[in-house]
Amino acid sequence: IYFDDQLMDLAALSGSLEAFARKGVDQTVVIKADVRVPHGTVMEVLRRVLASGLDAVVASREGEG
Repeated sequence: IYFDDQLMDLAALSGSLEAFARKGVDQTVVIKADVRVPHGTVMEVLRRVLASGLDAVVASREGEG
């Protein structure tokens, strides 16, 4: 998982999202995934984005990785 050009796991993602949300700027997080990413992982990332108070858009790409 990459957030703000940094590779991290789900645990680190939550803290990074919360810090980003505290900046007070209205931001939308774009979640990009290809077919190799399990649906459950995408949904967990989405859940964490929304839990941090940010908006999210999910974009997927077929085939490419």
